[in-house]
Amino acid sequence: MKVLILNFNESPENYHMEMALSRACLNKKINFLTIHSFKHDYSALATSKELERNRTHYLKIRKNPECDLIISIDFPWKTDKSSLYYARIAKRYEIPKIMIMNHLIPMPKDSSFYDKVSKTDFFKLFDYSYIFRFEDPKNYPPLGKILKRDYYIDTEYYKPEKNSENISEVIKIFTAGSKGRDFDNLLNALDKDIKLIAVSNSQIPQKENIIFLKLNQNLFNLKKLISEANFTAIPISDNEKNETAGMAIAFMSMAMGKPVLIKNTKWMRKYIKDGINGFFYSETAEIKEKINLIIANKNKLYGMGKKARETVVKKASLDSFAYSVLGKKLK
Repeated sequence: MKVLILNFNESPENYHMEMALSRACLNKKINFLTIHSFKHDYSALATSKELERNRTHYLKIRKNPECDLIISIDFPWKTDKSSLYYARIAKRYEIPKIMIMNHLIPMPKDSSFYDKVSKTDFFKLFDYSYIFRFEDPKNYPPLGKILKRDYYIDTEYYKPEKNSENISEVIKIFTAGSKGRDFDNLLNALDKDIKLIAVSNSQIPQKENIIFLKLNQNLFNLKKLISEANFTAIPISDNEKNETAGMAIAFMSMAMGKPVLIKNTKWMRKYIKDGINGFFYSETAEIKEKINLIIANKNKLYGMGKKARETVVKKASLDSFAYSVLGKKLK
């Protein structure tokens, strides 16, 4: 069998998904080729150089590749030459096809490609479509057979550094993200002896004990920055309705063996047990009290971090999902 992976929505999440599918193909000794439209070099996120050898930019393709199965990671976000090539590939091959929705459904005008094809039966070209469990299928255009999926993290890329058991005398907290964040309550919880590593596209005031970095410019540095912290705090606003807010940063941190302090929601309770592998707050006003509690028990953080990683490896591993996709019995 030969698998053709289409990756035409440039993002770190989609590159990680591509790498997981590539690892699964290699381990299963399945021939595969990835065709992508990325303009930027994401190879810093690869877990091995071998995985990069099987990926090709669509402009370098001279003939239609032979394949028995097509797996599409999302779809093109823009309407351009790359989306025309993608659409031709999707329509040309009468073989099993799988669509993996790896982002939330686009809002109107977010994706010109989606706005256009959602008015047609384009997505029915795919026999199976994976959508997030927390999304309503009724919001999508007609799809093939719908399969529910959870959110996953690349636990092969995000893993503890060798010196992760060394707990600094100076407490360092990592935080990241922009949407739905209440950084004011987090900043108010900091004593002068606590260092904060903040990575966000929101504006955070520069202070002596705050290292503030722009998120868009530090995507490849997240792993290093998380490793330097004792734990991660994600200050989700009290009025944020999305139960999964902050999940990506939480899973990155947990995969790297760092306990996470995050808002107590039904969704996050699937992955975090308060005081066992992480910490919850119900309202952002509680963050200061919770941080003081965590610091008072800082010697427990390494053991809790190990349990946090065990949890995401068991429940949210991108590799496990990739194996399940390749093992899907297709018609």
